[in-house]
Amino acid sequence: MLSEKLHFPYLLFILSIAIIFIIPYCTWEEKIPPLPQINQPHIIISKSQNQLYLFHNRQTIFHAPVATGKTPELTPEGIFTIVLKMELDPVPGQKNEQLGTRWLGLNVPESECGQKYGIHGTNEPESIGHYASQGCIRLYNEDVEKLFARVETGITVIILP
Repeated sequence: MLSEKLHFPYLLFILSIAIIFIIPYCTWEEKIPPLPQINQPHIIISKSQNQLYLFHNRQTIFHAPVATGKTPELTPEGIFTIVLKMELDPVPGQKNEQLGTRWLGLNVPESECGQKYGIHGTNEPESIGHYASQGCIRLYNEDVEKLFARVETGITVIILP
């Protein structure tokens, strides 16, 4: 009887350790991709400067001004990957017109497979360089088309404050 009472607290202790140390580690690995190697292509977006930089082999190979969230919390910060690439055919008067000609979807946890947050063009070019979006990163259509041609899914995107 006494040994049965001792086993339950011991099992509870082991379970607590697993919850505290093992489970968060697993979800952390799934949510945050590793930093890219310095010679691998990657994108860095600076929200404070509203600028996007594409690097490869330690060189800036593309640079463009962007629009980010109207308020700082709208555009997520962290390390993400491009998980969805789509060419768009904007239809005047339709919602997709706001997204311009290209969509590069990010794996932000609440993003539904790259469909909520992304790097895209715009039908509001005057917003570029400002805090104007609902959270996405907007570029001029000609800039997003150039970027789209240079990147593949899986590329790391680092969004800085």
